[in-house]
Amino acid sequence: MSLLRDEELIAAITVQAPAVPYVENVALPADPAERYSKDSPVQASSIDLRIGNIYLPGEKEADLGGAQNPKYDHSLRTGETAVVTTMETLHLPNNVAGFGFPPSRVSF
Repeated sequence: MSLLRDEELIAAITVQAPAVPYVENVALPADPAERYSKDSPVQASSIDLRIGNIYLPGEKEADLGGAQNPKYDHSLRTGETAVVTTMETLHLPNNVAGFGFPPSRVSF
């Protein structure tokens, strides 16, 4: 097993059609020189994904946080859980695996 280098990740998410990028909707800096900066979503063999919709288990579909009415911002209380989608869409090939966890800034 090996990790993809930053250069490989950027190449895999900026491919042109008909190829399919590993991740769609990544907000890379417009300036190619900034793609390796601290503000880039590509960091240390990883891609920082953005939080999309937030769903709260147990909420009725019409309630805020329910299946038909997701939240876009929420602070978890002790013991509370949420299902979170990302703004990005993943298309990983069979020979590439990924795992996700929230960045520390989200935990605060």
